[in-house]
Amino acid sequence: MNKIIFCNTAWMDFYKGKFNDKMTGGGKHIEKYGWGAEMFNFKPNNGKYFGYVRVSKDRQINLNRLGAKSTDHKLDSIIIVWTAKHPSTGGTHIVGWYKNATLFRNYQESAKSLKRKWKQHSFGYCMVAKISDSKLLSKDERIIKV
Repeated sequence: MNKIIFCNTAWMDFYKGKFNDKMTGGGKHIEKYGWGAEMFNFKPNNGKYFGYVRVSKDRQINLNRLGAKSTDHKLDSIIIVWTAKHPSTGGTHIVGWYKNATLFRNYQESAKSLKRKWKQHSFGYCMVAKISDSKLLSKDERIIKV
């Protein structure tokens, strides 16, 4: 059985890296600057999505909680459920998911070819999945509260 992790992020319409896709919620950085690395979570690149969620100060995800050994650098076949606080009605809703994803313990720096850059900032990722194994729900489909 696949392990599941819920990742709470900012609310956006498309998550494709476009600045006119306003981000709401998601923490102090987004409140202050209006952007964050999750703005690229559903931007296609070579048939894959590269996702980001803010992790601890040491930039690590605790894979041990998902059954990994302390020496494992990643886990495969993970289901990642993306959630965000609805900007007008409140409550945390499912906005999309990655199935059969790879979840990395450490933040991964992006290759330039991924084009995960905004202004002078380059953004890495924490997980990767095939587009065919992923789904971003439209705003009208985001009805499931968690």
